[in-house]
Amino acid sequence: MSQRALVGIIGGLVLIVGLLIGLLVGGGSDDDPNLEAVVDEASAPTTSTTEAPSGSDDATASDDSATTTTSTTTTTTTTTTTTTTTLPPGSGTIVAGSGVAGWSAAGQWFGLDDGFLPATAGETYQVIKLGEPVTTVVAGDVTSGCEFIDPSADVDGIMSLDDWPDYPVAVAANWNVVPHKVEVLSNDNQTYKDAVSDVLNGQGVIDPDPTLRQVIRTDLEGDGVEEVLIVAGYDGPLFEASPRDYSITIMRKLIESQVQTAILSFYVVPPGETEDLGWYFESYRIAAVADLNGDGRMEIVTNDSYFEGGGSRIIEYLNDDLGPWEVLHVGCGV
Repeated sequence: MSQRALVGIIGGLVLIVGLLIGLLVGGGSDDDPNLEAVVDEASAPTTSTTEAPSGSDDATASDDSATTTTSTTTTTTTTTTTTTTTLPPGSGTIVAGSGVAGWSAAGQWFGLDDGFLPATAGETYQVIKLGEPVTTVVAGDVTSGCEFIDPSADVDGIMSLDDWPDYPVAVAANWNVVPHKVEVLSNDNQTYKDAVSDVLNGQGVIDPDPTLRQVIRTDLEGDGVEEVLIVAGYDGPLFEASPRDYSITIMRKLIESQVQTAILSFYVVPPGETEDLGWYFESYRIAAVADLNGDGRMEIVTNDSYFEGGGSRIIEYLNDDLGPWEVLHVGCGV
């Protein structure tokens, strides 16, 4: 064999080996999917906190991230529960402590006066109670409600007498009913005591050291500006209230760098002989803060009770000009 032929054979072998190595390293066709791990680059939401005016504890910006504080004030945060179960759309029926309050659809409110009561057995409800996770309940039988109100109805399995006076609220819907953080704060806060005392003074009631019963901080609209809800006043047996005893619910909100206060409910026992007049004290509680009509904004649900009755009110914050407004109410009593 000639030297030229030998060189040719060696060159051919080198070419073949090179092709084989190329196939092994390349891993196949350019159409193969990328098998590398994908890194989620979505960062946690970033929010800023703006300090309230000097002397005020009212927050002005939400912070959904976990924080650690050395304050002795304790808070309870309500968040929605995560579930793998897909909820049915539902009728939008809203059930409160005294029965069906009405229903919602496409962000609108419909009371029982509209002549339609959509509550039916077997529907899935989201049950919201202040300071507790949201739960789901399948409704039982729908029965006639308060004998003094027509139409009215009760839905079995959603409310219990054991909940009194803090009845929850429930809605037959599949949207996120608590889209924004709701915090239950300590009742021992001098700033909020002073705020209640100032409001009472404007109503002719003098109480320099009011008893706070509930303090809730939340962001109703999700706009980064938080509201503070406060319930204060007498907390004893309803029929033992004395003249000048009161119950009050207020909302504080920072509007154009000024803290504004709105009265959501207020009752004071008039001066006089209560034994002869038969005064029965009316007491208020905040039951829940939740989005009950699916528009992404949360409403305030309050419970009121007196010696032989009570009710629930759903209050929507319309805007900074119109403020809070009652949109639905259900009650029962003599």
